[in-house]
Amino acid sequence: MCHQCWKSDKSVVNCSSCNRKRYCIECLAKWLLHLEKLIFLYPEKTREDVEVSCPFCRGNCNCRLCLREKLAVMDEHEEADTNIKLQKLLYLLHEILPLLRHIQQEQHAELEVEASIHGVQLTEQDIMVSVIDDDDRVYWYHLMLFDTKEKLVVFVMLYMAIVFPTIMTMNVSFLDSNNCNTSIVNFHRSCPDCLYDLCITCCHELRKGSQPGGNEAKSSHQLSAKRVNSRAMGSDDQIPAVAARNDWRAEEDGRIPCPPNGKGGCGRGTLSLRRLFETNSVEQLIQSAEELTINFQLPDIEFSQGCSLCQTSCSAGNETKNFEVRQAAHREKSHDNFVYCPNVMQLEDNSIQHFQTHWMRGEPVIVRNVLEKSSGLSWEPLVMWRAFIGAKKILKEEAKRVKAIDCLDWCEVEVNILRFFKGYMEGRWYKNGWPEMLKLKDWPATNSFEECLPRHAAEFIAMLPFKDYTHPNSGILNLATKLPAVLKPDLGPKTYIAYGSLKELGRGDSVTKLHCDISDAVNVLTHTTNVNLPWQSKIIDELQKAYDAENLHTRRCGQRRKVPQIVGRKRKKRRHKDERKNPKMMCNQEHNDNIVGKTHNSDEESSLNGIDDLGSVRPDANMIRESITENLSSENELGGAVWDIFRREDVPKLIEYLQKHHKEFYHISNLPVIHPIHDQTLYLTERHKRQLKEEFNVEPWTFEQHVGEAVFIPAGCPHQVRNRQSCIKVALDFVSPENVQECIRLTEEFRLLPKSHRAKEDKLEVHVKFTLHIKRSAQKT
Repeated sequence: MCHQCWKSDKSVVNCSSCNRKRYCIECLAKWLLHLEKLIFLYPEKTREDVEVSCPFCRGNCNCRLCLREKLAVMDEHEEADTNIKLQKLLYLLHEILPLLRHIQQEQHAELEVEASIHGVQLTEQDIMVSVIDDDDRVYWYHLMLFDTKEKLVVFVMLYMAIVFPTIMTMNVSFLDSNNCNTSIVNFHRSCPDCLYDLCITCCHELRKGSQPGGNEAKSSHQLSAKRVNSRAMGSDDQIPAVAARNDWRAEEDGRIPCPPNGKGGCGRGTLSLRRLFETNSVEQLIQSAEELTINFQLPDIEFSQGCSLCQTSCSAGNETKNFEVRQAAHREKSHDNFVYCPNVMQLEDNSIQHFQTHWMRGEPVIVRNVLEKSSGLSWEPLVMWRAFIGAKKILKEEAKRVKAIDCLDWCEVEVNILRFFKGYMEGRWYKNGWPEMLKLKDWPATNSFEECLPRHAAEFIAMLPFKDYTHPNSGILNLATKLPAVLKPDLGPKTYIAYGSLKELGRGDSVTKLHCDISDAVNVLTHTTNVNLPWQSKIIDELQKAYDAENLHTRRCGQRRKVPQIVGRKRKKRRHKDERKNPKMMCNQEHNDNIVGKTHNSDEESSLNGIDDLGSVRPDANMIRESITENLSSENELGGAVWDIFRREDVPKLIEYLQKHHKEFYHISNLPVIHPIHDQTLYLTERHKRQLKEEFNVEPWTFEQHVGEAVFIPAGCPHQVRNRQSCIKVALDFVSPENVQECIRLTEEFRLLPKSHRAKEDKLEVHVKFTLHIKRSAQKT
C-alpha cells in the first residue's frame, strides 16, 4: 500500500533504506515535481536515487500523517562555547546600559521636582509604593519573583513597551497611564481618590504646557471616565461630577492636579508620586551591569565609511562581481548603496561579526539560499493547506473559508480557501480582465503557526540564519527570549500569502504598504508562482492609460473624474480592513463606485466572454488555459517581491514629501492622514519614488527578493513591498540590543497617536517592561 495515498491498486516503489515505506509511481512523480523546482538543491537526483531513500527517510514526506507529526528537524543552533556565550551576553548588557541610565535620569528628575514641591531633600525610599489593582497584581507578583538578571531584561522591555497585542489576551495586566495608555515602568503619579495614574513623561509634557500624550490622550479620556464611573457604581458613595476644565495644567511649583471628570479623573485631588519597584532597583541593576561590563570593549567601527569586510569589487572599471553584496541604491557620495548579501551555505563562525557591522549601521541584510538548510519539506500552498486541515485545534469553518484583503479597495472579503489557492496558482481577474489581487495576512488566523503547521514551523526555525538573533527560544542576542513565559509576546512565525503581478498596476497592486515596525524582523520567501497571463496585457495597458489620465487630472484639478469601471465579482461580505478598529472608517466610497456589484458571493465565477467596458475583446477559456499551461512550464528566474527600505536618517524628508503629496495617492484621497508612515495607507509607486528623489534627494534600498532569501529589516526603517509573483512569505520578529534605542524612539511616536490608530494595536509597545528582565537574565547566565 502506498504510504502517501493509502491505495493498494497501483504499482509501488519500495524504499531500500527503511524497507518499510512504499510509494506509488503517481505519488512519487508528484514528489519529484517538487524536486524539479529545487533542481539546484538536488542536481543529480533521479528516480533510482529516490528508491534508495524515500521521502519519509529524507524527512520531507508531505502525506497527511507526516504533516501532523512533530518530527525532529535539523537545527544547527548548537550551544556556544562558554567564553563565546559570555562575550555575547556582555555585548547585550553593554548595549542596553544607556537605556537603563536614561530611565535613572528620568526618575531622578521627577524626584527633584517632588523635593522642590515639598521643600525638603527626598530619596527614593521616601516615595510610597503604589496601590495595585488585583489585575495588575498578577503581573507584579510574577515580576517580584524574578532574580536580578531577569529584572534587567524586563526593565528594558518595559521601557521599550515591547508588548504585542497577544500579550493582552493572557491573564496578565499591566499598570498603564490613564492619559496616554502606555505602560508604566516604575515612577508615576497617582490620584489618592480615584486612582488615576499618569506616567512621568506625561507629567513632563504637562509642565511644559503641551497636551500630555498628544492626540492619544484625547482618545483615552473616555476609557478613563468609564473606569471612574465603574468604580463609583461599585461603591456606596458616588464620586461627584466636577465641571470639566479646558485648561488642565500643572501648578507653578510643579504639582499636577487630578484631571477633571471629562478627562478621566475626579478633578479633586493632587497626583502623588508613587513607585512600583523596591527602593533603588534601577541603581542596583545599573551597578551590577557596569561591574560585569567594566572590561568589555566593542570593536571599533567607522560608520562614516563603507564596510571593510565586504571588499566591494564593483568599483569603476572592475567587472568582477562580488556576490556577497547587492547594489540596492544609487545615491551620490554614499557608502551604503550596497546591501550585505551572503550565501547561507558559506556563513562561517565569524560571520556574525560581519552581520553586526551592517546591523549596527541600521542597514538591511539579505541572506541567500536559506531553504538549503531545511529538509526539503514542500511549501506548496496545497501542501500547507493539507497540513492545516489536519491540525486538531482549528475550526471547520477555518478549513473551508478565509478572510482575505482585496488590494484594489483594501476591503475584507470572504473566500473559499481552495479557490483562494487556485487563484494563487492560476490567477483571478475581474469581468473586464483586470487582475484581482488578494492577500492573506497572519494565516492561520486563530491559532499559532506552530499549532496549525508544526512541521513547517520547525522547518522555518531550522533554516533561519544568525540564530543568536532570530531563534525565538534560545537566541542569546534576542531580547525577547529573556522574558519569562508570563510575559512572552507573540513574535511569530507568521505567514503572508498573496497574489502578485509582474507589472506594476498602479492601483490594486499586491502590496504591503509603507510602514515602520518597532521591532526587528526577518522575512523569508518560501514559495512563488509566476502567474503571467499574456491575454491580460492589452487590457491592463488600456485601463492604465485611463487611470493615468485620471490621476493627472486629479493632481491638476484636485478632484477625480469618471473613468472606466472595474467590473468585479459580487461579494458576500465586504468590510474595510480597519473597520474593526474604527467603526466610523468604512470602505472609501469613491473606490467602490469604480467596483461594480461586490455585494454577494465572492466565489461566483466571472464571465470571460464578451466585450468589456473599454471595447476590448475578452479572451475565451482556451486562451486562458494555454496561458496557464505556458506559465506552469516556464522556468521562473524572476524575483518574487520588490522591497523598498528607507534609511532612518531619511525619515524626516520622507514624511515631508508624503505630507506634501498625500492627496496624489489613490487610496487616501478622502481619508485623513494622521501619520503618513504609521497610518499604513500609502504606497510609493515608481513615479512617486522618482519624484521623491528629484525633490528631496531621498532614495530607498530597492531590491528583489528571490525564493529562499531571508530579508532582515532593522527596527525603525520604513519599508514597503510589492509582489511580482504569487508569494508565500514567513516572517519572525525579534528584538536586537543594537536597536533598543530606535525602539524607544518609535514607542514615543506611537504614544502620540490616537488610541484607535492601527499602529497602536498592530505594533509592539516599547516602554520598560522589557529592560529589567533582559539584564537580569544576562547577569544570571
